[in-house]
Amino acid sequence: MTLFHSAVVPGISITNYVHRLKQYSFCSDSCYMLAFIYIDRLLQKNPDFALSRRSVHRVVLTALLLAIKFNDDVYYTNLYYAQVGGVVLEELNRLEAEMLGLLSFDIHVQPQLYATYIDYTRAHFLQLFEQQQQQLASAQSRADLKEAKKAEPQGSAVSMDTVPSNSEIASSY
Repeated sequence: MTLFHSAVVPGISITNYVHRLKQYSFCSDSCYMLAFIYIDRLLQKNPDFALSRRSVHRVVLTALLLAIKFNDDVYYTNLYYAQVGGVVLEELNRLEAEMLGLLSFDIHVQPQLYATYIDYTRAHFLQLFEQQQQQLASAQSRADLKEAKKAEPQGSAVSMDTVPSNSEIASSY
């Protein structure tokens, strides 16, 4: 276990947590990519470090804090980010120092590396978007088939048993 592990799994999903950070951190968009790069570096430099449901929130918060301080000219105090992230100030201060140590204070990102991550992220999200569009199209096709089946008249199908023979037709004239 690391400093980043909480005693219990947080009651907020990581998706909602990131949305919360986005809503209240008021940082530049590039900070999110930098935080992603920092997390990737953290995992590369520390192969025994594993993200889990009990650690990912604190890792994301701390990586974003480092990115904001490194990248943005104007930012809030650690107390503010601690409140936004749902931790106490002292804990955030320890997490910040711990992450800097685990990263060997390597938080500078070369423009070429940043561009590589941007390209990767775009390609990944484009692929996800295309998969989602295919799933939506497939779901729509299934829904269209269900609607078409519902629209078919029920019980009005003609069976060969009910078709009159030629002699029956002739005798009816």
